[in-house]
Amino acid sequence: EPVIFIHGTGDAALHVQSPTATGWSRSIQYFLEQNYTNAELYATTWGDTWGSGNVLDSYNTIHTCSFVLSIRRFIKSVIDYTGAPKVDIIAHSVGVPLARKAIKGGDLIATDGNCTIGPPLSANIDTFLGIAGPNYGLCTCQLAQTVPAWCNALDGLYPGYTCEDQLSCGYTSSKCTQNNYSVFLEQLNNNPVREAEHIYAMWSDGRCLRDNH
Repeated sequence: EPVIFIHGTGDAALHVQSPTATGWSRSIQYFLEQNYTNAELYATTWGDTWGSGNVLDSYNTIHTCSFVLSIRRFIKSVIDYTGAPKVDIIAHSVGVPLARKAIKGGDLIATDGNCTIGPPLSANIDTFLGIAGPNYGLCTCQLAQTVPAWCNALDGLYPGYTCEDQLSCGYTSSKCTQNNYSVFLEQLNNNPVREAEHIYAMWSDGRCLRDNH
């Protein structure tokens, strides 16, 4: 099955500059070594790339109609171009919630306006893998003013107020409930539409930007 790679904030489809914008070049090389062909591997660049010098602009990256629709068009284009009944998607960082929304479809109220994404694409997705996705926001955004655009409570990475000790991104000593986080993320997580037939998530305790989400 064709594989679609969706990068995260400030990154690019392929290697631009180490260590901040390495893209999927090494991953694609690995897939080629496992007998995939170039005709089965697809990636596109969305947003500003750290390697191009737009570091500050990349912190304006949020879940806007523009980004979601761009990623959705790419997914649909790959499906149409390959003629494959199903594709696999591997997404990283902020690319995870963006890709999830692109697949789930529906309507979106965002800071760049309102839009209709369209019907779900789930029937065309066999496997979805999310790597270090901030699906519940970033604890560093508990004070929404940290980076106003990135951390906004509408379509940003605002995590709501969970537990006091999470302000420093530490693990909590007891169970706590996360409430009133980013409207985009909360609606995305409450949407019962599946992203794919098989859904996987992976992350590392050492992923400082992802924190505990």
